[in-house]
Amino acid sequence: MERFSCQRCGICCTNIGGRFSDSEIRRIEKGFRELEKLGIYLAISPKDFSIPLFPEEVKTLLRLSKELKIDFHPLPKLFLVDSKSKSCIVVEWDLGAGSCPFYDIEKGCLVYENRPLACRSFPVILGLDGYELLKLCPQTRCLDLSSEEIEKIFVEEVTYAKEFLKRVEENKERIMNLIRMGEISPLLVDRKNALNFLSKYKSKLIQLLNYSFED
Repeated sequence: MERFSCQRCGICCTNIGGRFSDSEIRRIEKGFRELEKLGIYLAISPKDFSIPLFPEEVKTLLRLSKELKIDFHPLPKLFLVDSKSKSCIVVEWDLGAGSCPFYDIEKGCLVYENRPLACRSFPVILGLDGYELLKLCPQTRCLDLSSEEIEKIFVEEVTYAKEFLKRVEENKERIMNLIRMGEISPLLVDRKNALNFLSKYKSKLIQLLNYSFED
C-alpha cells in the first residue's frame, strides 16, 4: 500500500466525537479518576470529547478566531485548582464542538498552517500497544494494519502522534515539577466541588486561560 495522503473530505472536521463505546468510556473515566488523587480533574465526559487542545494551541486559535471573526468556544478538559494562587489551571482543552468552527466547506481548513497536533496526527493515535487508526477517516475503515505497517504508511501522521504524546508527557512533568517545588498546591476535593470552582468563573476562563476563584 502507498503512503497515506489525506483527501481533504472534511469528515474528520465535521463529524467529531462519539468515538467511544460505553465500555471504553468507563475505562477512560477510571483512568482519569487516578489523576483525581493528584488533584487533577476531568471537566467533561469522554462521550463529549472532540479535539484535544494544548493551552498554547488555544491561545493561537483564540487569536486567529478574532482575526477571522469566527465563534470559537473551547472547553476546559483537564484542570486543577491551585490553592496557593487561588486559580484554576487548565492542563488540556477540548475544541468544544462536533463540527470545527475553523472548517469551511468550500475553502477547507482556515487555519491549516496552525492546526492542532491532534489534527496533524489524524487518523493515527499512539496507544498502549503501539499505533492505531481512527476509523472516522473513510480511508482507514477497511484497513487492518499492524503498528509497524501504520508507521510505514502514515509516516507524517505518526511523527505528529509522537509529538502529541511527547507534549502530553512534558505538560504532565511540568505540573508535577511545580507541585514538587511547592509553586502550586492542587486542592484535593471531590470532582463535584472542583467542577463548581470551574463553573463559577467560566466567564473569565476563555479570556485569561487561568482565573481566580475568589470573589
